Amino acid sequence: VGVVGALTSGNTNAALPIYQEAGIPVISGSATNPDLTEADFENFFRTCLRDDLQGAAIAEWIAENSWGKVAVMDDRGDYAVGLADIVEENLAELGIESQREQGQEGDTDFSAQVANIAAFAPDAVVFTGYHREAGLLFKQLTEAGVETQFMGGDGIKSDEIAEEAGGA
Repeated sequence: VGVVGALTSGNTNAALPIYQEAGIPVISGSATNPDLTEADFENFFRTCLRDDLQGAAIAEWIAENSWGKVAVMDDRGDYAVGLADIVEENLAELGIESQREQGQEGDTDFSAQVANIAAFAPDAVVFTGYHREAGLLFKQLTEAGVETQFMGGDGIKSDEIAEEAGGA
C-alpha cells in the first residue's frame, strides 16, 4: 500500500523511481536531501526538515556564536556531501572562513583530517556524516589536543555518540 522509509537520502533517491512507477507512496522521516522533493516525484513525502534548512541553521548558529573559522567535514555520502555543501554556502554568505575535509563512511583513522584541522585552528568543526564516524573524529581531535566546538547535522544524533567518542 505504501512505504515508510528508506532511512537515508541515498537509498530513498535510488528507490523513488521504482516506487513512482508502481504508484506506491513513500513517506520518510529521515531522508533530508532537498533534491528528493525538488524532483518530480509525486509519490514522495517527508516528515523531517530538509538539508537546506538544516545547513542554514547550522551556519546561523555559528555566526551567532561569533565563530570566524570553521572546518566542515563530510564522509563522501549523499547526505553528508549535500549538507556540507549547504553549510559551506551559508558560511560564505555570512563571511565566515571555512575549510573542507572529507573522510569515508566506515573510516576509523582520521589522522590526516585531524592534522589539517589542527593546522587550520578552527573555532568549530561541523561533521555532516553519521554518529559513528563523528564520535571517532571527535575522539581523535581531542586526543590531538584540538580544542574546538564540535557539531553536526541530524546524522550525528545518537545515544551512542559519547561511547563512540571514547568518553571524550
